[in-house]
Order: sequence, then structure tokens, then C-alpha cells
Amino acid sequence: MHRVRKDFWGATIASLWAEIWFRPRATIRRAVDSGALRGAVLLSMASGVVQALVAGANNHVGFRGSALVILAIALPIGVGWGMLQLAILTALLYVVGRWTNSPGTLPELCTALGWASVPISAALPLWVIATVFIGRALYIDPQDVAWSQPWHLLLTIFVALATAVCIAWWWVILAKAVAEVRRISTWAAVGHLVLALVLVGLVGLFLAVATAFVTNLLHGSHPPAAV
Repeated sequence: MHRVRKDFWGATIASLWAEIWFRPRATIRRAVDSGALRGAVLLSMASGVVQALVAGANNHVGFRGSALVILAIALPIGVGWGMLQLAILTALLYVVGRWTNSPGTLPELCTALGWASVPISAALPLWVIATVFIGRALYIDPQDVAWSQPWHLLLTIFVALATAVCIAWWWVILAKAVAEVRRISTWAAVGHLVLALVLVGLVGLFLAVATAFVTNLLHGSHPPAAV
């Protein structure tokens, strides 16, 4: 084990990032066998920050705060969301694995899913650089901005397109990661992800029904107001 860990941490970050884009299963296997859970958590945190910034842009938060404030708020929220997302997805896929009698421990799944977030985390430098040059305009609907420099608009479009590609490739590598841990085909791994999403929907539906029931119960327990 010591030899494997030494081999893994001796590899450069650049080569790992390059490999996972084009050889996802081999890179995921390397990370899992090396027990690279710490790197998985850090990548998930970076992915969460990107998702927080994207959500901020979609909600046009640039109208309500400066770029510095947006970054300051997105950082802790994104870090927390990235860790929570990793934990929930790992737990759900572990449950699906138990149902389907598929291999894969919790640490292995967590490591694989964390490293699968490389594409989204790769978009983080783009958002930071664009925020430095464009400011809060990056987080406002482009139609509502009076662009002083045409290249500002081009940079905004480039960041949006690059992020969309990164998110799409994240889904591909996510399926590859599950397939590698479970030793199954990629299409079977897609089925596992679908089952995990169904579980999320069922839990959400249960919480919505329970909340509505409790609300109606509490509302009905109040005596009618005197006229």
C-alpha cells in the first residue's frame, strides 16, 4: 500500500487532470487504489464553489452585491454544498449498490465521485479570472448590462459555454467512475445513477407530503377567530 501511495502522490496534478479527461476509468482506478480521498474532497469543494457561482449568475445576484461580496458568499456556501453533495451522492449510490449486489465500499465510492468532479472544478479559475476582469456584470443577465468593452461580453459567453461543457463532461466521467468502482459497464452505471436520482425524488416527495401534512395539522388545530 505504501508503494502505491508513493506512486500516486509522486504523479503531477497536471497529468492526473489530463488523464481523467481522456482516460477516466484508468485514472479513477488509480485514485481509488491509492486511497486518494483527501483529493476527492478538495475537488468536490471546488466543484461546489463553481456551482454556487453559476447559481449566483443564474439568479442575477450582481444586482445586489459587488463581485467581492459575491465571491465571499459563494466560497463558504460552495464548499459546504460540495461536501454535502459528495456525501449524499455517495450514500445513495452505496444504497443502490447494496440493492443490486454490486461491489464498492463507501470510501471507494466517495473517492471515485470526488475525482469525477475534476471537469467542474476546472471551471473555477475561469470564473475567478472573469470576475476579476468583468466584476459583478458577470452575475447579471447580459441583456441588462451596458457593455463598455465588447470583449467583456465575449468573455462572459466563453465562460458560460466552457462551464456547460465541463458540466456535461462531469456527467460522463461520473458514470465512468461508478462503472469502474462497481466493475460494470458504463450503461449499467447510468442505471445506478438514475436509481439514485429516483431515490432523491422519492425522499423529496416524502418530505413535501410530510411538510404539507404537518402544516395542515397545525393550521387546523388553531381555534376559529372570534368575529
